[in-house]
Amino acid sequence: MKRNTSSIAAIAVFLLAILSCQLFSAKPSSTIKKFYRHVEAGELDDAMALLARSSAVATIGPAKVKAGLAEQTAAMKRKGGIASIDIQDEQINGETAVVKGSVKFNDGSSDSFEGGLIKEDGAWKIAK
Repeated sequence: MKRNTSSIAAIAVFLLAILSCQLFSAKPSSTIKKFYRHVEAGELDDAMALLARSSAVATIGPAKVKAGLAEQTAAMKRKGGIASIDIQDEQINGETAVVKGSVKFNDGSSDSFEGGLIKEDGAWKIAK
C-alpha cells in the first residue's frame, strides 16, 4: 500500500510539472506585447533581445535595427504612447507562430501588425 501511494504521488507531481509548463510558458503574443512595450519605453536592447537570430539583425546589422527602433520610440511618443495592444489572432504551428493584432495609441490612432515568430532555445522570438 505504501509503495502504491508513493507511485501515485510521483505521477501526480510529474503531471503537475507538465501542466505548469504548458500553463505558464510564454505565448507568442506575450513576446509581441513585450517588444512593443520595450520599444515604447526606449529599452532598445531589451526589444532587440526579443528578435530571432534570423531576423533583420542578421541581415542589416544591429546598429541599423537599433536606429530603426529608436525612430519607432520617437513616433510612439509623438502619438502619446501606447494605449493598448490588442491581439486578434494567434496561430501556433509547432516551433513557428503568427500573431495578428493592432496597437492603439493615446492620440486615437492605431497601427495593425502581423508578426512571425519562431522558437529559439525554448523562447518565442520575432522573426519578421
